[in-house]
Amino acid sequence: MNGVVLLPPGFAASVLNMATGAPAATKAAPGRRVVTPIGELAVREAGSGSTPLLLWHGLYAEASMFDPLVKELAPDYRLLLIRAPGHGASGPPDLPLTNAASGAAVIAVLDAFGIERAAILGSSWGGIAAFHAAL
Repeated sequence: MNGVVLLPPGFAASVLNMATGAPAATKAAPGRRVVTPIGELAVREAGSGSTPLLLWHGLYAEASMFDPLVKELAPDYRLLLIRAPGHGASGPPDLPLTNAASGAAVIAVLDAFGIERAAILGSSWGGIAAFHAAL
């Protein structure tokens, strides 16, 4: 997979700090479910822009942590918000749950949406998955 952009550590926190208000707990529809090497993941799509941006939360968070960003980024980006295994509408994890398999899950999601190149904003576990997707 070529074209994955790695954002610097702390970028997600910096951007989230710029957003006003706390992340809303959302019960939004899970969107599309994608079978990946780490389990079936729920992926919510938002935005009307042409540049794909995949967002993956940390282990002890949920995709709704990015909700304050969705409003700001939606005009310019095609957003894919992944719910990690065992979170929200995603299924339980398929074990073993490795970093390499998490990276392969990123590629599986992008493939399922017909995306060849994307930027990835990952927090914690999401950042590790982004790193391994870029390898």
